[in-house]
Amino acid sequence: MGKRKLVLVFDNTMGIPHCDVDDGLALLYLLGREEIEILGLVACFGNSSTEQVYRNTEKLLAEIGRRDIPLFRGGERAGDYESEGAEALSFLAKKHEGELEILATGCLTDLCGASERKKDFFRSLSSLTIMGGITEELIFRKKKMEELNLSVDYEASLRTLCSFPGAAVLTGNQCRKVIFPLKEFQERLSSSELGRYILKKSLHWFIDNEEIYGIPGFINWDVTAAIYLARPELFFDHRASCRLCGEDLKHGFLRRASPGESGNAVLKLPEIREEGAFREAFYSGISASFSEKSVLD
Repeated sequence: MGKRKLVLVFDNTMGIPHCDVDDGLALLYLLGREEIEILGLVACFGNSSTEQVYRNTEKLLAEIGRRDIPLFRGGERAGDYESEGAEALSFLAKKHEGELEILATGCLTDLCGASERKKDFFRSLSSLTIMGGITEELIFRKKKMEELNLSVDYEASLRTLCSFPGAAVLTGNQCRKVIFPLKEFQERLSSSELGRYILKKSLHWFIDNEEIYGIPGFINWDVTAAIYLARPELFFDHRASCRLCGEDLKHGFLRRASPGESGNAVLKLPEIREEGAFREAFYSGISASFSEKSVLD
């Protein structure tokens, strides 16, 4: 049986001060999965501009010795469907008809761009996994956190979620259930070259989360979606009929259809089964990502 074919659409800012690190961690985790072949990466806007995400990902790939993975520029703004990333997604969906899987941990602009080129794009995918959206407000001790994936191009999000029945959406509410404290992160990662590399890239984000939101650690938002894609048995799958609209998605809100109400999207909303198994899946997955000699010059 051949490897699973995957494209990661992400807004990777791992390594940029005061920017999120979990897109980069999601990539590192997936590189440790022998059954998954990453056919390409699409750099999109969200955590930062598309150009900065692209340049930062170039740097990351160079540092980990994986310049062999194709990297494509996504759209520059909401509704920008004329992008290299959209063209690549369309091409790969056609080349691997019925086999291509997509993990989107940033905006969904380039998926809609691909559907402009290939009208049956969404029907031709094998699976679609998304990190984003909320089912209720994300209130932390110091501050409310705004949703920053589905909301940044809400029209593309609406179109995508209504076009792929059964898309798996790992919401912010589910991801927040497991917090990784800094001490644990250091204990589990500091013994290896790769682990020390990750700690160096991530330390500022632990500090920022505590100072801004009062979160006593790090929430692995995008890695949660990556683990679900690779290890779905670690999650409960809840199927939900949703009534989505642009006004709600401006805030990333996913509204379930009321009893008797007709929904316009059917989503899977996975839930982590057991915290300990999930934690171990992350740490063991990261440790499997690279040999020591492949990380850092």
